[in-house]
Amino acid sequence: MHIIGRFALVVALCAACVLAQDWEREVRALRPASVAAREQALLDYVQSRAQLALDAIPHARTPAQADSARPLLQAQLEQSLGFRRLPAPDPQPRIAGVVQHDGYFIEKLVYQSLPGVSVPAHLYIPSSLKAPAPAILFYTGHWYADSMARPDFQAFCINMARLGFVVLIFDTFGQGERGISTRDHRRVETLLVGLSQQGLAAYETQCALAVLLSRPEVDPARIGMTGASGGGYNTWITAALDDRI
Repeated sequence: MHIIGRFALVVALCAACVLAQDWEREVRALRPASVAAREQALLDYVQSRAQLALDAIPHARTPAQADSARPLLQAQLEQSLGFRRLPAPDPQPRIAGVVQHDGYFIEKLVYQSLPGVSVPAHLYIPSSLKAPAPAILFYTGHWYADSMARPDFQAFCINMARLGFVVLIFDTFGQGERGISTRDHRRVETLLVGLSQQGLAAYETQCALAVLLSRPEVDPARIGMTGASGGGYNTWITAALDDRI
């Protein structure tokens, strides 16, 4: 009886295993559809909430409405960035060297964004200027190792200088000659005093603009800006805040 009982137990366990495998196959067959349905329901809900939020935002329909909305929007953007909490830019640039090329030359500049914080920059100047020229500020974005020395950025600056533009490009914080620190792309400590990560970029842009506008080669009425990656984003922010761009 003992042997028969053990045999029966083995048979029962085998049968249970077979049933469990069948049940698992059925659940697996149903699970993707169930998960997909739940995911779709969640996405539909989020999309509907986002659409309600977007629909609640008043949109300007005429140039006059857009102009009337600008002061409030600019004030809100400045508040969210917090860069006005920092001192007025006083970059005090100095020339560290000059490199001559065909049709243009580069001044190697060093200036301060904050007291004791040195910023290296390159100023590309057309060789044949006879009057103040239009200028471009280039914000590099997130290329930690080479930053303003990146070959395609140099190519852009060279071509614009040969076309008659003065171009200023600089190493942003945590990049290039300022030391590589990828953490500087996600700093949050300054939020404790009301300064955002993007606010630091906006402030350093103001410093670079002060350098650019201090130059006699530059026409202050014709200042443009561009950038790559985060530099493109910073261009949008700066152009929204600063009518000199």
